Amino acid sequence: MISTLASLAGYAAIVATYWLVLSASFPGSGVTLASFLLGFFAYLVLQPAKQLLWPDATVRATRRHARDPRPRDGRVSAVRGRLVALGEPVLSPLEKVECLLYGIEIYKYVGQEDGTRRTWDFQARCHRPAAVETPLGVVQLLGIPDLSRVPDWELEGEEIRQNARAWIAGTRFEPKPGLRDAPRLVRRMLGDPAPEGHLLFAEPGAALEPDHRFEEKQLGAGDTITVVGKFDEQQAALVPRGSGANEIFVGDVGEVLRETRSDLLRSLAFMVLCCAIAHAFASLAIP
Repeated sequence: MISTLASLAGYAAIVATYWLVLSASFPGSGVTLASFLLGFFAYLVLQPAKQLLWPDATVRATRRHARDPRPRDGRVSAVRGRLVALGEPVLSPLEKVECLLYGIEIYKYVGQEDGTRRTWDFQARCHRPAAVETPLGVVQLLGIPDLSRVPDWELEGEEIRQNARAWIAGTRFEPKPGLRDAPRLVRRMLGDPAPEGHLLFAEPGAALEPDHRFEEKQLGAGDTITVVGKFDEQQAALVPRGSGANEIFVGDVGEVLRETRSDLLRSLAFMVLCCAIAHAFASLAIP
């Protein structure tokens, strides 16, 4: 909530600055609209630039790990090692692979006037009791993790479709959450983290259709991962931090840092280009 208010205040300050500069040179009714639009693009440019200059807790944690791999009690820390089972593994529903963590998305592309958009009808995340075995000891993983940085791939074939149909028929899903459900979902994911759990969502009334596509990601015992979360020394565990769930990356810390920096540089270059185009149009449009 505080970060959202700070972002809105920053955007308002940028818009006000544009309005003061433009109204002094180009008085007219179009200045207000131009200030909002140009301020929006300038704000987008500042986001990746801010991340590059002042990295977030995830990047800071992985950098600290590169210098000193010991996690720090009560702080966002990174641990790297082999994923080990602390309980029975589970079979992933679509590929039937034995794993400790999996994520599923069954989605399709829906046509609109401006093209197509991807929308999911079934989504799941599951984690079994697991830990990361590091040279300094075993660190347990608590809470439903963020698997967004774990590679996934599109699955095809009649066997996958049959497995999906059986999984959907035998699973009790919660309704697909909307914006109003976000606070409740965040509290559920971050509060009282457990060694195992799952999230199962479906669009109300959805059924498997011929145009549905399938993605599944799994992590099993022996996989090398880097996990970033808040370290609890008493439990010897990573727990969700106030701003989000434990983040899981496949590979070593150096790969994580390079990938994050490359993403930010690409985003910054794209936003700078968009901002330059917007300023060029504004200079032609404002008399």
